[in-house]
Amino acid sequence: MTNRRQFMQCGLVFSTLQLAELAVMKMAVASPEGPDISVDNFVADRRYAESMVVASKLGNQGVPVVEISGDLTDLWANNYSRQWKRAPMTLAGVTGQDALFVLETLAPDFGMRVAHKQALDLSSLSSEDGKVMVFSWIIASKNSAYAAI
Repeated sequence: MTNRRQFMQCGLVFSTLQLAELAVMKMAVASPEGPDISVDNFVADRRYAESMVVASKLGNQGVPVVEISGDLTDLWANNYSRQWKRAPMTLAGVTGQDALFVLETLAPDFGMRVAHKQALDLSSLSSEDGKVMVFSWIIASKNSAYAAI
């Protein structure tokens, strides 16, 4: 089981990664003994090329990837609204602030919370809408190892 110290160390590693290097995120959410915490889904925002690069790399590592184009309506209605009623899950993503806002607003009603949130440098991102801030984030159960933060 991941303890607070191990999680903090892994979080520091995660926060210093370049966006294109986020493929090692699967390792960043695992303890040195192995993956105690797994990412149930990675949410990739098609509006940002780097988000799709990360999604591709994580998908190749076996992390389930879901793609959006900023709008979470279909994803929420067809997947997460049902899944979250059964049990909290661990999500990670690189999305616009607009998509993250929806998830972080809904999460507490289902026993989840934002455990990591970092604004990314827009100057390095390819975006069709430069007005939306981009974040890397993790949403996890309030009772998971992430709750220690």
